[in-house]
Amino acid sequence: MHRKCGDDNHACPHTQSPPYDVSVRADWLAQLDARVGALQDDLDFADLPDIAPLLRQFVEQIELPSNRLHWAVFALAMLQSTRAAIARAHHRQPVDGCRCEAASGDCAQALACPGATGIPAFVRTCLDRFLAQVATAHSPAPAHDAAAVMRNDALHAWTLNELARHVRLNPARLSTQFERAFGVRPGEYLHLVRVASAVALFDTSAKVEAIAMEVGYRSKKDLYGALGRWVGASPTQLRVLSSAERNWLHRQLRLRLVSASFDAHAPANTPSCRQPPRRHR
Repeated sequence: MHRKCGDDNHACPHTQSPPYDVSVRADWLAQLDARVGALQDDLDFADLPDIAPLLRQFVEQIELPSNRLHWAVFALAMLQSTRAAIARAHHRQPVDGCRCEAASGDCAQALACPGATGIPAFVRTCLDRFLAQVATAHSPAPAHDAAAVMRNDALHAWTLNELARHVRLNPARLSTQFERAFGVRPGEYLHLVRVASAVALFDTSAKVEAIAMEVGYRSKKDLYGALGRWVGASPTQLRVLSSAERNWLHRQLRLRLVSASFDAHAPANTPSCRQPPRRHR
C-alpha cells in the first residue's frame, strides 16, 4: 500500500509515471541534469564541512519544480547525488547505528511530496533538517573544519594560532590532529590548496605572475617553488600539457585535499609533470 502525501488523496509521485517521463519539461530537465552533474563533481571532492554549503548552493541555483512529477525527479536527483558523498566523507571508518541512509530517505520523501508548500523555504527546511540529522551522527573534527577554512580562503596567510582560534582548539593539539587527518601540517596544506587552484589556471592564457597573485602568492618565485614541491613541474611544463592532462592533475590535487591516504603512483617512466601530486613530509 502506497503512502499518501499531505492531506490529499493522491498517491506519492513515486507511484506515478517514471521520473524521466515525456511529461517532464525538457528544458527544466536539461538544466537539472547540468546542475546535478556539477554538484556531483563538487561532491566527489567534498569533505565533511563542504557538503551543506554545496547542497544549499545547488538549491539556490536550480529552478524549483512546478508539479508533483517534477518534484519527484528533483528529490531523486538531489538525494542520490549526496548519498555517495556522505558515505565517503562521513564513513571513512565504520560507524555503528548510523541513520544517514534513513535520514536521506526521509528527506527524499518530504521533497517528493511537498503538496502546496513546494517553495524555496520548504526545500531549505527539508534540507536543513536532513543535514542536521547527519551532523548529529557525524560532527566534523576540528582539523577538517580548519582545512575547510583554508580551502574557502586560500588568499589569507593563515597561521596555526588563527586556525586554532577559529576551531576553538589548542594550537598544538590542532597541529597534531591535522597532520593525522591530512598527512601534512596546516601550513603545508595551505600551499597545496593554492597549487591545486594554480594548476587549473594554467589552462588559461594568464601570465604566471597573475596566476601567482590570484592563488595567494606574492611573487611568481613563490609559485614556482610550490609547484616544484607538490607536483614536480614548472609553469612551462604545465603549459604544454593537454587540457585533459591538466584536468587530471587538478583532480588528483583536489582528492589529496580531502584524503591523507591518497597516494596514487604513476608508472616509473611518467614525466614528473604528469605524475600524481607528491605527499610531502
